[in-house]
Amino acid sequence: MARAKTEDGPIHVSSFILRNWVLLLLGAALALGLSLLLYVTGISRTTDQLENLFFLPFGVYAVAIYWAYSTRETPPASEADKERWTARCKEVLLIIIVVAILLRLVFFFTGPSLSDDVYRYYWEGKVGANGVNPYLYSPDAQELVKYRDANWDHINNPDVSSPYPPFAQMAFTAIYMIYPSTNCIWVFKFMSMAFDIACVYLLFRLLQGFGVDPRLAIIYAWCPLVITDFSNSGHIDSLALMFVLLSFLALQRGDKLTSAAALSLGALTKIFPLLFAPVLFKAWGKKGTALFVGLLGVIYLPYLGAGRDLFSGISIYTDRWFFNGSIYPALVNILQRSGLAPDHINAMGITRDVLALVFVAALGILIYCSRKNYNQPRELFKYAFMLTGIFLLITSTVQPWYIIWVIPFLCVFILPSWILLTGMVFLSYHIYIMFDMRNLWDEVLWIRLVEYLPFYVLLSFEVFYELGVRSVKSSARTIGRARSSKGAEEE
Repeated sequence: MARAKTEDGPIHVSSFILRNWVLLLLGAALALGLSLLLYVTGISRTTDQLENLFFLPFGVYAVAIYWAYSTRETPPASEADKERWTARCKEVLLIIIVVAILLRLVFFFTGPSLSDDVYRYYWEGKVGANGVNPYLYSPDAQELVKYRDANWDHINNPDVSSPYPPFAQMAFTAIYMIYPSTNCIWVFKFMSMAFDIACVYLLFRLLQGFGVDPRLAIIYAWCPLVITDFSNSGHIDSLALMFVLLSFLALQRGDKLTSAAALSLGALTKIFPLLFAPVLFKAWGKKGTALFVGLLGVIYLPYLGAGRDLFSGISIYTDRWFFNGSIYPALVNILQRSGLAPDHINAMGITRDVLALVFVAALGILIYCSRKNYNQPRELFKYAFMLTGIFLLITSTVQPWYIIWVIPFLCVFILPSWILLTGMVFLSYHIYIMFDMRNLWDEVLWIRLVEYLPFYVLLSFEVFYELGVRSVKSSARTIGRARSSKGAEEE
């Protein structure tokens, strides 16, 4: 690009660089940090340098967030200023998205080394393309032996049928059919990255609608955790997340039916977005809610032949996986050591029941709040954020890429505690590294302490600070009303 154009006419590239030199420099530094991470570790779980070097690009990312936050602006009131602000937003969006794409390309050409889930996607896409119901048979079933190929050895949990919802199955099948080959893994990775970039764009528009400086989309767009886990691992979460953001963007623009349909497709890709639906029912109205529920039922129809096995995969995964939790394992340990539970199995059962009640209570409170604020999309977005945070803190399994679900919300509600956790959660790969290098699976306590203790300390400070601010504002309003009342009486 030789020249760029703004409201003042033709402007040389040198002026463009001068206006944006800090952002461009930060993007280059982040690319250098990520490239060094790849060069030294191969982004492989066979070196203990992986989780250490990750904090080099994460440090640059933290500086980028500070820049975006400290230079943020609110939309101006005058039309002339608004035009200049809009032009500036477009310029920043261009830089953020182009740099985001380049950062993801750093890892795109690497094999999926942080997670092997993409091989499972490939398998289910392949059997789906051959007319097999993935809920009816586990990958190691004798009926499916003829479909095994060079990717077979990489499939995780081959004795468990699919845990992924039906729209994800349709996506797997469609992606496999684009290029039906063992090399289709790269198509899955590309699509994951494409949905991820779409999330950046949708988030940018969502922030504009909320009156938040859209440059804060950098919190998601340049996040090292997002970059590594989508461009290297190819997780399908990017598609589900795209639907969630599209749902809130449609709601922000008053399109209730599109919002309901988008969230339904998100929940049909990954179960997690289903948690947001109860706080949106009132906002959608009866037609939107009916569309949400109806779409769930219609897309499940082709797979009903699996009968009771339709949800057996996700049920087994839920029971089998316990990894990197915080409150859950702490409560299990307390119950065992105090003698309140006779053994580990009973302690887990009690913990699961107690935390389920906690989540249901929190959900009930937020549903009540949503019914009072159903016409305020930003408040509903905050409730979805709170549900996401609560779930991640009390669940038994927190894979590193699960934390990605909270990151879009941080672009609107900036909490340093959660931003810190997006980096600290990478330490949990230490468990996988020890397993791959030494065949030793040991969730050592110090990893979770280093990962979660700073987070909880900082989160506690943020909560108490927010409560203090609200208390001061409430007192000020009370005093103001009292003075107004007294003034009226004197008159």
